[in-house]
Amino acid sequence: MHTNTNRILISLVMALAWCGLTPALQAQVTSTDDEAATDDPGGALEEVIVTGSRVGRYSAFETPTPVTAVTDEQLSRAAPAGIADGLNQLPQFSGSISSRKGDQLGTDEPQIGNYLNLRNVGPIRTLILLDGRRVPPTSFNGAVDVNTLPQLLVERVEVVTAGASAVYGADAVAGVVNYVLDDDFTGVKGVAQMGTSGESDGDTWRIGLAGGAELMDGRMHVLFSVEASDDDGIMSKNDRPEWGPQPLIVGAGTPDNPFVQITDARMNYWTRGGIIASGPLAGNIFAPGGQAVAMDRGIISPTPSFSIGGDGVHWRPTSLHGSVETQSAFGRVSFDFTDDITGFVQVNLGKSETYYQAHELFVPGPQMTIFSGNPFLAPEVQSVLDDTGTESFRMARLLGDIGYTAVNSENEAWNITAGLSGSFGGNWEWNAYYTHGEADFDVGTDEYSPVRLAAALDAVRDPATGDIVCRVTLTNPGQHPGCAPINLFGEGSASQQAKDYILWTVMYGSTNELDEVGFDVGGELFEGWAGPIAGVFGASYRDQSISQYSTADPTQPPNSTGIRGVWTTLPSSVTNVGVAGGGYDVTEAFVETVVPLWSDDGGNSLEFNGAFRYADYSTSGGEETWKAGLVYQPVEDLRFRITRSRDIRAATHSELFSGEAFGVAGVADPLTGVVDVTLERRGGNSELSPEIGDTLTYGVILQPRWAPGFTLSVDYYDLEITDAITSVEPQTALNVCHDSGGTDPLCALIDRPISHTDTSPANFPISVSLQPINIGKLRTKGIDLDALYTRELGSGVLSLRLVANYLKSFERNNGAGAPTVEYAGVVGLGSVGGRGFGLPRWRGNLQATWAGEKWTLFAQHRYIHSMTRSGGDLPAVFLDGLAEVGAESYTDFTFEYAVPQWGANLFLSINNAFDNRPPVIAPENYNPGVSYPTARKVYDIMGRYYVAGVRMNF
Repeated sequence: MHTNTNRILISLVMALAWCGLTPALQAQVTSTDDEAATDDPGGALEEVIVTGSRVGRYSAFETPTPVTAVTDEQLSRAAPAGIADGLNQLPQFSGSISSRKGDQLGTDEPQIGNYLNLRNVGPIRTLILLDGRRVPPTSFNGAVDVNTLPQLLVERVEVVTAGASAVYGADAVAGVVNYVLDDDFTGVKGVAQMGTSGESDGDTWRIGLAGGAELMDGRMHVLFSVEASDDDGIMSKNDRPEWGPQPLIVGAGTPDNPFVQITDARMNYWTRGGIIASGPLAGNIFAPGGQAVAMDRGIISPTPSFSIGGDGVHWRPTSLHGSVETQSAFGRVSFDFTDDITGFVQVNLGKSETYYQAHELFVPGPQMTIFSGNPFLAPEVQSVLDDTGTESFRMARLLGDIGYTAVNSENEAWNITAGLSGSFGGNWEWNAYYTHGEADFDVGTDEYSPVRLAAALDAVRDPATGDIVCRVTLTNPGQHPGCAPINLFGEGSASQQAKDYILWTVMYGSTNELDEVGFDVGGELFEGWAGPIAGVFGASYRDQSISQYSTADPTQPPNSTGIRGVWTTLPSSVTNVGVAGGGYDVTEAFVETVVPLWSDDGGNSLEFNGAFRYADYSTSGGEETWKAGLVYQPVEDLRFRITRSRDIRAATHSELFSGEAFGVAGVADPLTGVVDVTLERRGGNSELSPEIGDTLTYGVILQPRWAPGFTLSVDYYDLEITDAITSVEPQTALNVCHDSGGTDPLCALIDRPISHTDTSPANFPISVSLQPINIGKLRTKGIDLDALYTRELGSGVLSLRLVANYLKSFERNNGAGAPTVEYAGVVGLGSVGGRGFGLPRWRGNLQATWAGEKWTLFAQHRYIHSMTRSGGDLPAVFLDGLAEVGAESYTDFTFEYAVPQWGANLFLSINNAFDNRPPVIAPENYNPGVSYPTARKVYDIMGRYYVAGVRMNF
C-alpha cells in the first residue's frame, strides 16, 4: 500500500515555491538569454548559445525555428543514468526507444541502445549531429544509438524541434538533435555511480573519466574520455507480480460483440503438451506421460480462440527489459597552425550489448504432422488410429519446455573525423571536414531449426535394432546427420538429446559504412538598409553502404530431403533475415542567409532567415529542400517568429536493399473465398523515393522587463509527411486489389497461380509482398510551451522550469484506400499502433532547482494526461470502464553536495520517488502473458529507482 502523505507534502512545497515566484510559467526546458543570465553556484543558469542556424550565433529565443538547449548538468539531475534518458523525459521525445522504453520485441525497431524519437514519428526521421556534423548510423535501419557518443564531454544538447533539412541535410524531417562538445575543456572530470530499484533489482553502474589539456603554449588542445555502464535488466516480467493482473480484451468491438476484459486468459488452440487438431481424436490433448484426454476449454470468450481458464496456454514470463552493457571511448587533438587556421582529428568508439528472453518457442498453428506408427504415441492413441485407418494427424503445441527465443545483440561503432577551420576578412569563417564511420550490428537468436524439428518428429522404430530413430536416418542416411527423435506428446517428454539436436543459434547482422566530406563558408555579405546581411554556403558529398549477412538465408531452400510431414512454407529458420548489400551516394549544396528587414534605435527589428539545399541522390535523383522564417520584435519585451520548411527523408539502406525474407500470414482471400495461410515476402525496394515533410511553426516569445529572469515562449507546429515509406499488410493488399477489380498498383504485390479473374480455390495467392512503398501519410500538430524563471533565493539561486506540450492531432494514413486515423489522446496495445503505443494530449515536466554554495536540490514532476482506448483504429465500442486510462505522474529528486577540497559533487537521485506503478492496459486479442500489459513507451516500468554516486571535476 502507498500512502499519500509524502505526495501531498512535496506537492504543497512545490506549489508554494511556484506561486510565490511567478503567477504562470508554461514552458519547455530551454536556455536563458542575456537579460536572464546570473551567477549560478550550481551551474544551472549559464547562458547557452545555440546553433539552430548556420548563420551567426543565436540564443535559443532568437531563432526563427524553435530550438531547445539543455545543459549536461540539467540532464544529469533529471536522469543520472545518461543524457539520452534525460532527453527522453522531455515531451518532444515521446516514443523514444531504449532498453526500458519501446517495444523491445519489435523487429522493425532497433533493439540496442537509446534511439531518440522527436514527435513520435520514428527515430529515422530525427537527424543526430555531433558538433553540427552527421553521426554515422549504428543500427541496421539507419538510426543512431546516442549512448555511443562521449557523454562526459557534452556541454549541451540542442534540439531543433522542427524540420531542418535545408540547414543540416536529409533525415531532419522531425528535427535535429545536436550534441555539442566542450572542445575547450581543460582538467580532469569523472563519474562513478550505482543504482537499484525499490525492488532491489535492475541494478546498474556507470563509470567514466575525461580529461583535457593545453600543450605547446596553448596551440594544441587534447581531449579524451572513456566510459562504461551496465544494466542487469529484469529477466522476467513476473518479478513485478504485485503490479496487478494481466488481463486481455476480447471481442470484435461491435454492438453485437463488444469488447470485454477477461482475466486468466488462455489461448485454446495451443497447449503445453500438444492438442490434436485433425483426425478422429481432434480436440483431445496430450497430458503429461502422453495420454490423450479431453481438453478443458474453460469458458469460451467472445473471441473463440481465447478462453477464461481451462487447459489453454498463458505464456510464461518474458524479460521486462533486457540487460545492457555499453563502453565508449573518445579522443580529440586540435592544433592552431596560425592565428586564423585550426585543425583537428577526433575518434569516437562505442560498443553496446544486450540480452533478453523474447518468448517461449512455438510452431505457428497446427503445422506439425504426426504419422501413425510413431513409437512415442501411447498405445490407446495408436489403437484409435489403427481402427480408423488414419495415416496421420496434425498437432499444435507450445514448445516452452524446449526453451525460449533469446536474443543477444551487439553493436560496435566507430568513426573518425578530421577537419580544418579558419577565418579571414575580419568576419568570415570557413570549415572543412572528412568523416568515416562504420558500425557492425550482430544478433544471435536462440531458437529451433524447423527442418530438424520436422525430421525429429517423424520417429519410427529401427527394424534391425528395435531402437527409436528418425525415419530419415533409415530412408536417406547422411542427409540429416545427428538426428535425434523427439517426443512431444505431453509436456516434459522430450529428451535432452532431442532438444540439443533441434536447438540452434541463428546469426545475422549488418555493416553500415559512411564517408562524408564537406565544407562551408560564411560571414557578413554587406551592410543592408537595416543591418548587416549575413550568409553561409557549402557543399558535401556522402557515400553510404550496407552489407547484410545471415546464417539462415531464407532465399536458400531448406534441405527437407526424406522428411515426411513438412509443414506449409517450411522456412530454413524461424528468424528470417536475408543476405543483402547496397549503397548510394549523394552530393549536396546549400545556402543560408539572414537579412535584417527593419530595425530602430530601440533594438526592435524584423529579420528574415532562409535556406535552400539541393541534393542529388544516385538512387532517386535530385531533391530540393528549403526554409523561410521571420523574427519580428515590435517592442523590447516581445518577439514573434514563423518558419515554413520543406524537408525530406531519404530511404534507409535497410528499406532500399534488405534481402528477401519470408514469413506466413493467415488471410481471407476475397477473390477465391478461401481462408488459409499464404507466404509473406519481405525485402527492400530500390525504387523508393524520399519522403516529403512540410512543416509550419509560429510562436511568440515574452521577456517582460517587469519580471526579470522570466522568459516564456509558445510555439505552434504542423508537420505533414507525404509519400511516407510504409509496408501494406497482406490482407489489405488483397482487399484493395479485389475492390479495384485487379487494377490497383497493390495487385503487383500479389502472386497467384492463375490470373486475377479466376475465382476458383486453386487461385489462392502463393505469396504477398510486404515490400516498402511510398504510399503513407502522417500529420501531427501541437503546441510547445517554453519558459524559465530564475531569481536569487537566500544564499543561492532558484530556477523554475515547465516543459509542456499539447498534442492537437496525430493522424496517420497507410495508403491503399485505408482511412485516416487519429491517434492523439489514444493509448493501446495490440492493434492500436503496436504494443506500447500512446500519445497523450498533454505532457509536461515541472522542474525546480535551488543551487547554493555547497548544496544543490532538484525536484521534477512529470505529468502524462489521461488517454482513451476508444480512438485510433480500435472501434469505439466498449463496455464500461475499458475506454479510459487515467492520468499518471512521477516525481523525481536529486540532492547534490559539493566537496571543493576533493573537487567532487556527491549526489543521490530518486526517480519515481513515490513508486507509481505503470497502469495495466490490457492488449486486445493478443498472446496473453507475453509482454507486461502497459504502454512502455509512455510509462515508467521500473518503479522507484535510486542512483548514488560522485562527480569529480579538477
